[in-house]
Amino acid sequence: MRPVSLVVALVLAQASWAGAAETWIEVKSPNFTLLSNAGEGRARDMAWEFEQARAAFARLWPWAKLAEGKTAVVLVARDESTLKRWAPRYWEIKGGIRPASLSTEGPEREYLLIRTDAQATDNIQVTPYFTVYRAYVSKLLSGSLDRTLPAWLAIGLGEVYGNTSVRNKEVQVGRPVPWHLQQLNQRTPKSLRAILAAERDSAMVRKDAERDVFDAQCWALVHYLSFGDEGAHAPKLSRFIQLWLAGRTQDQAWAEAIGDMAQIEQKVAGYATRPALAFGRLLVEVGLERQRFPARPVAPSEIAAVRAAVHVALDRPLDAQDAIEEARAADPSGAASYDVEGLLADRQRDKTRAAQAYAQAVERGSTSAYTLYRAAQLAWKPVPEAEGLATIRKRLERAIELNQNYAPAHSYLAEVMVQQDQAEAALPHAQRAVALDSGSTYGRVALARVLHKLGQDDAARATAQRGLQLATDDADKSNVESFLTYLDRETQFRRQRAANQETQGRFSACRNGEGAACAQLVPELERGCGDGQANACDFAAWLFAEGRGVTKDPARAASFVERACAAGDRQACVRQAWSQARGEGVAKDEARGAAALEALCGDKFFVACTRLAVLYAGKTGAKDRARARELLTQACAGGEAEACALAKTMPR
Repeated sequence: MRPVSLVVALVLAQASWAGAAETWIEVKSPNFTLLSNAGEGRARDMAWEFEQARAAFARLWPWAKLAEGKTAVVLVARDESTLKRWAPRYWEIKGGIRPASLSTEGPEREYLLIRTDAQATDNIQVTPYFTVYRAYVSKLLSGSLDRTLPAWLAIGLGEVYGNTSVRNKEVQVGRPVPWHLQQLNQRTPKSLRAILAAERDSAMVRKDAERDVFDAQCWALVHYLSFGDEGAHAPKLSRFIQLWLAGRTQDQAWAEAIGDMAQIEQKVAGYATRPALAFGRLLVEVGLERQRFPARPVAPSEIAAVRAAVHVALDRPLDAQDAIEEARAADPSGAASYDVEGLLADRQRDKTRAAQAYAQAVERGSTSAYTLYRAAQLAWKPVPEAEGLATIRKRLERAIELNQNYAPAHSYLAEVMVQQDQAEAALPHAQRAVALDSGSTYGRVALARVLHKLGQDDAARATAQRGLQLATDDADKSNVESFLTYLDRETQFRRQRAANQETQGRFSACRNGEGAACAQLVPELERGCGDGQANACDFAAWLFAEGRGVTKDPARAASFVERACAAGDRQACVRQAWSQARGEGVAKDEARGAAALEALCGDKFFVACTRLAVLYAGKTGAKDRARARELLTQACAGGEAEACALAKTMPR
């Protein structure tokens, strides 16, 4: 996106205001803040015009919410010299563009700059405020939709509705734009399929040599679908947008809503050659009374700070610093100059200076929601303490007091409250953030974190996945993917922990003699034993050996003992060898069992020595009894209490 866009309007210079005392007035309408040195009456008129244009857009686009988090600030400059002070770059090149209007954007505000000596008349083809209306339309739509419109449509809407003129009784939208007609008549157009497929980073969108004809074709396509054939296609375009916002692919939405692409391409191809083109007329909103808009004088320090902010947005750091110093000289104790110093430091990627400037602005009672939000951001620590979180929260709550429609502050506050274990209180803020800026990935992730904290993992996952669909850059995608990875691991851990707790409860009940609990354990024990878990094999062997909740089955018990031994449980190996030697649950094979015990005893597993001693003690030969005493002595020395007790009763 180009940071600043402008249109040249042919205007006549009027009487110079040089030497006149400059007084600035602020007029606030429901959706705009106007600053003007052209007088209160002119500021009220412009506020009324912008509100009428916005009301017209709302009626034309019922599929858009038209919510705005950023304040739209309109500079109503009385003449060219005023605009030159605010945007000097256009007067620095000899013979360069002398704009009648221009727009630029800061992190909290969108700035629309216009000259009142370039006024529209009834016979003018293009409004002198084309640039600001085009920029405003683009921002209005981007902040209102939860899915970015295709490039051709977003650009086409801006180019068509940028030419909006407000009259006393009607709002005219979509009058033909001469330079687009000229491009269409002089340049070879791209195919309609190529226009529809163009992404924002494709050559025809990015390269200046191709952008003019691309803009012209987007204008022609949207203009035809909006006004062509007496407006017959307008419902189709609205339907296309609704299908797109509902998640359809562009091809699906086009086929279902608009139809034959070849027919539309043929119609649009000859559109620029028509002798006259239709446009829209809407009656003005009678309920908007300009005299009801509050007005106040603006102090020199305040207007200097706003001018500094515009310079920051236009990437004029030296001009911005001069204006900051002017504002600070006029009001040393005021916060506004520090607000802008923070913006400038951010622009220059000086985080330390930015943090200091925003903190000073907060201390001086800043009324900038963005300053409070950014000060909260810069106070964040990787391992936050309770006191630090409380400070951050206080700043965010103040930011929301100043601008209830500032979605990032709601998102960040929700995340902080989750950190403070106040997920229920955080939920309305996260939901509000998504409602205000439904196309924001950040808001979706914040809401997902809150839902996860509330135990609603399915809803959290769906919300985060929607955020992933909306992500437009690698940073946003990485943020969502990191959360989804965390959520998957956390969900798996929770489920495993819950399963373990349930299993442990059944184990405890089973040991306490509850046969039903023992029976419920069998399938799980069999699975665990099959996975090589020796303890599962061992417990299953005990169940079948004792008949706990199952039919007593020595053979099956012996098979589980064998598998426990194979899984590395030497205690089970002793039991297996003992069973073989005595024929308990398996075919008797004393020699094999004794050999296994001998091996285990030789490996200093002294329980095996004790069992082997008992086998020898049961024999009648003197050598066997001597061997038994020897094994018991060895096992007793190894710490086997049973061996020590048996050794005392062993006859000599």
